[in-house]
Amino acid sequence: MASCTGYLLGCVFIVAALLQGATAAQTIHVVGDSIGWTIPPSNFAYQTWAANQTFMTGDELMFNFTNGAQDVAEFLKTDYESCNVSLTNAISPVFGSSLYITIETAGEHYYTTTVVDHCKKNQKLTIIAYGTPISSPPSSATSLTNGGFSLFLLLLLSTAIALF
Repeated sequence: MASCTGYLLGCVFIVAALLQGATAAQTIHVVGDSIGWTIPPSNFAYQTWAANQTFMTGDELMFNFTNGAQDVAEFLKTDYESCNVSLTNAISPVFGSSLYITIETAGEHYYTTTVVDHCKKNQKLTIIAYGTPISSPPSSATSLTNGGFSLFLLLLLSTAIALF
């Protein structure tokens, strides 16, 4: 019975070690909530919506709109503010419907549509994202260097517990 308990406890340590490397789930922000991505009604502002959100690198913005009726793109601040927006000066144009855009860097991001006059009708969104830039996942060698030693110690401890 004691060895069974030790074995079970060892398994718990192994699972805990494996979960240690897991990252927290990122947030998906549905832009405009139920209104979606469209010319906003007079009682709604995307900036007010954004002020009630906390954006982190790795989060996703989900833009809901009808394909062909809207688009969304990120622009430089000056183009965004003046509504000088077109596909040619967009930082990252995106097409489709129910699009997900991953926030990859911290700082201010400016989104609007290239549909004529929609920017001037306040279909635009500024967000401020916090966090560190998203990088590619570490190689397996780096992962072993960073977390491998603690995993080794947990395996050693669980084996010792199982034997006693």
